Amino acid sequence: MLREVIISCVCLAAPYAQGTEMRSVEIPVDYTAACDYIDIKGATGAEGLWEYPGDGITVLIVRDDYDKYKYSIRVVESDDVRLKPGMLMGHLYESAQAGKYRMSLYTSMEHGLPAKLKDCYAVLSKDMQTLTVESAKVTVKVGASTLLPVFWNKLRLSLRLNVTNPLEKLPEGLRRIYPSYDGNGSSLYHQRIL
Repeated sequence: MLREVIISCVCLAAPYAQGTEMRSVEIPVDYTAACDYIDIKGATGAEGLWEYPGDGITVLIVRDDYDKYKYSIRVVESDDVRLKPGMLMGHLYESAQAGKYRMSLYTSMEHGLPAKLKDCYAVLSKDMQTLTVESAKVTVKVGASTLLPVFWNKLRLSLRLNVTNPLEKLPEGLRRIYPSYDGNGSSLYHQRIL
């Protein structure tokens, strides 16, 4: 037993003996620190500061240090006082197709901590300025003839209800706010006063 523990310790210590070191990165908890973090680390793909206008939240998306296909999503600023800066809100996972991700987000709070992950589909736009999100939608269409076929065949009554809501076509998602599209601090969504 002791021999197995010693071997495990040697295996874990081996990277340190070869000159590589484990990085411990402190997660930024405000807007300025998050921008500085991105400037130092660099941002590729979905990494950066994003805002979700529908919920009044700004998040930092950064690639995981240990899994190159996974990103963490952390709160930077929020109108919701329950969401503290630095809090993990979920993860983004790369797929086989560039710019398409599986996004797992916490949907509720239990004992002050995020709980209940829900998966959705996220697509990074070609200009890399928006990350649109689609969740699973369940549509149930019940035909009356399937419930009471004999009754409805005798009545020969047909009723169709078709309601179209244009808001359902409006894309949901995040807008990149940093790094800027032109590298000059400009935003496509806010006026810049010089």
